[in-house]
Amino acid sequence: MPFVHVRYAAKSDDATEEALIRDITAAVLTHLPVPVESVSVVLEPVPSSRWGVGGTPLSSHGV
Repeated sequence: MPFVHVRYAAKSDDATEEALIRDITAAVLTHLPVPVESVSVVLEPVPSSRWGVGGTPLSSHGV
């Protein structure tokens, strides 16, 4: 039972997130012989002010 957890700092809308879920599921099905019903995808948006890279938050880099 594949489980894919995606954390991202980009802003997105419902349509974008639906497309991500659909495309990630399709990628899993391309590489694993499992039924579509067994694939779980969780999208977790993280505010850029709470995601640090190189010691500074992404929000300070304009993300």
